[in-house]
Amino acid sequence: MISSSTAGFSPHSSPSLALANPLQGGGRSGWRGLGVAAALFLPLALLLLGLHWQAEGLRQALLDPKLAPALRTATEDLLGLLAWGGWLAILAQVVGLVTGLAWWRRRVQRPLEEMTGIFADLSQGRGNLAQELPLAAGQELSALAGNYNGFARKLREIIGKVRNMSVSIAIESAKSAKQVKDSAALAKEQGVLAQSVLAASTEATSAIDNVNRNTQAINASTRDNLDRARGSLADMRAINLKVQGIGDRLSNFSTTVVGLSNNSESIKQIVQLIKGISDQTNLLALNAAIEAARAGEAGRGFAVVADEVRHLAEKVNTATDEISQKITGMIDLVQKTTRETAEINQDATHTREVIDKSAQQFAGMVRDFEHTGAQLDEITSAVEQLSATNLRVYEAVQKTHELSSGVAKLLDGSTRSSADLSQATEQAQELLAQFVLGKGAFDTVVAQVEKARDAMRATIEAMLAQGMNVFDRNYQPIAGTKPQKFRTAYDEAFARQLQPAYDALVNDIRGGTYALCTDENGYAPTHNAKFSQPVTGNYEKDLLASRDKRMFNDPTGLRSAKNTHPFLLQTYSRDTGEILNDLSMPIHVGGRHWGCLRVGFDPSTLLER
Repeated sequence: MISSSTAGFSPHSSPSLALANPLQGGGRSGWRGLGVAAALFLPLALLLLGLHWQAEGLRQALLDPKLAPALRTATEDLLGLLAWGGWLAILAQVVGLVTGLAWWRRRVQRPLEEMTGIFADLSQGRGNLAQELPLAAGQELSALAGNYNGFARKLREIIGKVRNMSVSIAIESAKSAKQVKDSAALAKEQGVLAQSVLAASTEATSAIDNVNRNTQAINASTRDNLDRARGSLADMRAINLKVQGIGDRLSNFSTTVVGLSNNSESIKQIVQLIKGISDQTNLLALNAAIEAARAGEAGRGFAVVADEVRHLAEKVNTATDEISQKITGMIDLVQKTTRETAEINQDATHTREVIDKSAQQFAGMVRDFEHTGAQLDEITSAVEQLSATNLRVYEAVQKTHELSSGVAKLLDGSTRSSADLSQATEQAQELLAQFVLGKGAFDTVVAQVEKARDAMRATIEAMLAQGMNVFDRNYQPIAGTKPQKFRTAYDEAFARQLQPAYDALVNDIRGGTYALCTDENGYAPTHNAKFSQPVTGNYEKDLLASRDKRMFNDPTGLRSAKNTHPFLLQTYSRDTGEILNDLSMPIHVGGRHWGCLRVGFDPSTLLER
């Protein structure tokens, strides 16, 4: 017997045990009724047994031949009365039994049959938990009905909470799936970048090694050139000293030549003096010869002397002319030598200046070579450090690439797990939806969508009856549309006849976002008015506002389109970034699966409190 304190549902109680004996609790009156019937039946049965025993005794007495005729006649009359009494008792028993059975059926069996029907529906997963057993006054099983009603209310509460939990799980699963998808995309991008960096690092390593080798070769060559430059600088300085010595000697030689030129001028002057003397002597000799000729014979000897003196003067004059010519030529040569010596001295001075300048430049070049060598040493050291650092970077990038690949694999596993969790949640929601709670957002939305689906199915069947090919799968691409749009034989008819119903359904459902019919391939011939705007050519704008005549063949869209169960509730991330619930119901037209009605709404719509 279940007391009132145990009539409610507890997680640790067993509904099957609580309802196993339909005569417990409220069924006591049923047993009491059967007891009354049994109490009425038992005395009659004993009476019949006693009458039968008495009749048998009388029949045995009638077999006695000594029995008096009068007594025999009285005994036979008594047996007749007993027979009629027995039949009357049997009739009374039958009437009582029928009356008891009728009472049993009305009081016990019929309520039990109602309960059995409810329990049968529940056991087959199509129960209406909103249905409660009536608590009629005087009903024998009212306590059992009350216990069941309490159990049903508790079960409705539990199923409502489980639905909310499943919706919350589905929402978080969709968010997690979106985050995992975004993370996977970033991980893949990171992997690609890591691969690029790895390749670049490999190339950089090769380039750095090449630079290192070239730097070392340049450093060695620079050292050799530095040594040669130092030797050349020393040679140039030695040459400069020699050129300076040559210049000094040329200066001395120039001084000597100048002195020689001066002496030659002096000799020339002396020669000119001698020539003058010779000319005067010649003139005197001529005058003496003239005077000797005047003297006659007395001056003949003087004339001879004068003539000799004149001849001597002529010879001296001739010699003087030759000497003068020689000296003039020598002076010219000395002057030329002086000029050339001056030019040589000037060239030597210029050469010394050039060599000195070159020596200074060579000294600067040697210093530059030394500085370059020091820099090359630093560069070589830096390149070696860079090579070591790049090797560590290469190893780190390689490790990053391996980790990125591992993260990508883990995220792929997370994606599959999210998909499995989403599918399990959808299955749980489908199982829970088999029970009607009679109230709440879930039942309300399902009822609204089912009613709209039936009306739209009737419209599509009417189109089919009018000869329209609603099963046209020859999708004709519309040029210049991105995302791609398609035309079919029935898209304009759907836009005229079903788009108003789409918009009305979205307005009726709290948090409604979209409502549309898609064929089994995910093709949507039309959409809500706000999502059926003309194409602008702007991809981002058209993606949001021009969604009619598109093929929604993403996993969510295809599952909705191909689903043939009573309904499918999915939670997913839309291509516009929103997290939505998508409730779809299959549409069968002319006995064939045509597609589905999809309704999207805010997941909070189903989160009952």
